[in-house]
Amino acid sequence: MPPGTKVVPHSRPEDEEVVVLHSFRVTSTGLVMAAALCLPPSVVAQGPAVPAAPAAASEAAAQDPQAALRAQIELLRQQLEALQQKVAALEAAGAHPAVAPPPATTTAPPAVTAPPAVAAPPAAVEIPAGAGGAGGPVGSLPVYGNTSALSKIFNPDMAVIGNFVGATGKNPVHPIPALRLNEAELSFQAIVDPYARADFFLGASPDGLTIEEGFLTFPTLPAGLLMKVGKMKAQFGKVNTMHSHTLPWVDTPLAIQNLLGGEEGLNDSGISVSKLLLNPVLFLEATGEIYDGNNSVFKSYRRSDLNYLGRLRGYRDITESTNLDLGTSFVVGHNDAGPDSKTRVFGAA
Repeated sequence: MPPGTKVVPHSRPEDEEVVVLHSFRVTSTGLVMAAALCLPPSVVAQGPAVPAAPAAASEAAAQDPQAALRAQIELLRQQLEALQQKVAALEAAGAHPAVAPPPATTTAPPAVTAPPAVAAPPAAVEIPAGAGGAGGPVGSLPVYGNTSALSKIFNPDMAVIGNFVGATGKNPVHPIPALRLNEAELSFQAIVDPYARADFFLGASPDGLTIEEGFLTFPTLPAGLLMKVGKMKAQFGKVNTMHSHTLPWVDTPLAIQNLLGGEEGLNDSGISVSKLLLNPVLFLEATGEIYDGNNSVFKSYRRSDLNYLGRLRGYRDITESTNLDLGTSFVVGHNDAGPDSKTRVFGAA
């Protein structure tokens, strides 16, 4: 119970009401005076005008002292709310003081250099179906149409791969040295433009420097065709297209050495065209190639003595880790026995 409050005994009549609020009035008045003293004079002078009590309220206050007391309390409450609003407004204004703009100066602003222009990334051209299966590029082909095109063409992706071979034991059929750097291969590959890619592979061995492969790939021909032009490994079987460092064996299989002309296999200058045969069962690819006809297996006596090669390859996934890759190949051309002699080679791999 607050100090100064009187307790009315229960012996008084029920119709008599006694309310003593002297302490509350003194406390409220003290709060108002304290708030007024804390404010600057300008704020107190600009306080809201106290609304005049209506005439009916004045007459009621003259007749009823309790009504006059309530009117005074209501008036103090309104004044206190007005002062609280003023204090809140001043505190908000003090938290964000207005900053005067700096005086204008006549010094010229420093020169602003424009940031260097950043070349936009090259667009992408999707490789048509059949590119990956035919030994062509995989993924998107960037379009080099800006000023950096020449720098990319004349600065291709380069790599050097060495193939060092060691052997023990005896092999009277095909003996090889105990230790030998069999070959060092240099590769140069680059996107020439959105429609062509260049791949060149040079092989350095104890026998000298040779061009293993050098061809252009055109992956965006009509009808979904992919064409390669240049010196390349023939698409006869699966092993013939591999370079020596990518073979899963140390030496070249005997079938390649005895039937296709040695470690390099069928490798000649010509044109290769491949296409995917779409079907819902398996990946099916057909390849047709024409070669000059001068290699370790065939011999050309006239310009019309060309080599003709065909291959049909099928591929299908059986499980996530098992697949089936089968193909059949055929090649025909003239041999060194005479202009009228031909050699035909069939393969299934």
